[in-house]
Amino acid sequence: MEEQVLSVEQMQELIDMGIDTSKASICWLIPRLKGEILLHICTEKDEWEYIEKTFMRYPTFTLQDVLKMLPNSIKFAQLSGILTIKKDSMNYYQVQYKDFIKEYNIQQFVEKSLLDATFNMLKWCKQNNYI
Repeated sequence: MEEQVLSVEQMQELIDMGIDTSKASICWLIPRLKGEILLHICTEKDEWEYIEKTFMRYPTFTLQDVLKMLPNSIKFAQLSGILTIKKDSMNYYQVQYKDFIKEYNIQQFVEKSLLDATFNMLKWCKQNNYI
């Protein structure tokens, strides 16, 4: 499961950039005393009283959360980029905005992990005011 959610450090980067984390669908629970860091999905309000006494709650995004935040398309100068995701023959993931008419990659991130590639694209989109 940890490979499907952003780390505490990655989430801190997004928070520092001003990205709203209120729609995070999962959270890290960090013990107030020494102990194991946990991932948790909380749906019941009455759970929070116990949890907040025992843990620090740190919202985190899943891969699905990040994908939902990325625009399907962007305008860049005279280009119209469409979000595309593919896995290449070396098992790397390519997340890019590409103008298919002019055959131009506006921005591309290539990573071993799809989550890392989408995370980098999310940061780029925020830095360039697309979100």
